[in-house]
Amino acid sequence: MGLSILFQPLESLLGYFQAERHKLSAEKNQQKDQALADINAALLATTGYLSQHKSDRRGEDDLSARWARAAASSRHFDPLLAERLQLKAFYWGDRASIKDGDVIKLKEIRQATLHLIRID
Repeated sequence: MGLSILFQPLESLLGYFQAERHKLSAEKNQQKDQALADINAALLATTGYLSQHKSDRRGEDDLSARWARAAASSRHFDPLLAERLQLKAFYWGDRASIKDGDVIKLKEIRQATLHLIRID
């Protein structure tokens, strides 16, 4: 009886685990790409809204939804960032209830996206 017969089941099992690892890695990359896209969309919408120099309830509701989406999609990679993005969503949902100083600044969010890009 050759050793290859003994090792064949082990090779099959290792092949299965490698395929599963690759699949999970691809899913994680897709999730991270989605998180970055959601954060960037919220950043662009917020920058555009702030450049208008006028208050608009509908626009603020849209920003709240965008930041909530960004928070939800980033929770797998950076829970603290996700929490701060959710606070930003709450802020845009009701600006009177949250102090401006408690909300993450756009510059900090831009830096956090660079960190997300570097995470494996």
